[in-house]
Amino acid sequence: MAEPAPLDGSDWEVDMFGDDGPQQPADDSDEWQEELLNVARVTKVVKGGRQMGFRADVVVGDHKGTVGVGCAKAKEVSVAVTKASRDAKKHLVKIPLSKALSFPHFAEAYEHSAKVMLRPGAPGTGVIAGGAVRVVLQMAGVRNAYGKQLGSNNKLNNARATVKCLASMCTVDEMAQRRGLSVADMLGVTDPAKRKEIEQYNGQYMSPTEVPGAYSPPTQELRVNVNPRVG
Repeated sequence: MAEPAPLDGSDWEVDMFGDDGPQQPADDSDEWQEELLNVARVTKVVKGGRQMGFRADVVVGDHKGTVGVGCAKAKEVSVAVTKASRDAKKHLVKIPLSKALSFPHFAEAYEHSAKVMLRPGAPGTGVIAGGAVRVVLQMAGVRNAYGKQLGSNNKLNNARATVKCLASMCTVDEMAQRRGLSVADMLGVTDPAKRKEIEQYNGQYMSPTEVPGAYSPPTQELRVNVNPRVG
């Protein structure tokens, strides 16, 4: 008669979805990290009365240029956090990180009444931002940047506006392709030696500050405004 297998937990199944769906293995905790942004009490009015619950806002990132924001509701806080983390992983965005561990250019975006403005920073600057903007930038792997909230203080809206800014980021080469120019012509590089060097490393520049011989300040030429408003 065969001996029973040891109970070492290797064959156990982890129900990551509860009653919402099939069972799936847990994600690698070393790759994705979560940061709880906010937990709020919510009420749902039904025919029989009021149902109390919780809403959780979670930021998920890998500190390598990928980040996402999720929101979910449940009757328990732990269930709401799990569902919000799963929702964040469905809305991930990838951003180009420069050698200074920053993003390529200035950007601003709206999310309802929240407005966020981001500006790249030099090495050693750190993340000069507060609230939800700081959390999203750190989870994305940004180490040198400036961030400012210019509207509502709602954490979820500010986090989503920050993700919009990061999603709008593009490299120098991508912007040059959109304009139908070479990187050297777009950034005003006139030195023949520098232009030859840029052509050899075409496609590898993330930020204008990485391009040799580029005029200063180049970041204003790559200004991006997402969902601009009038007035």
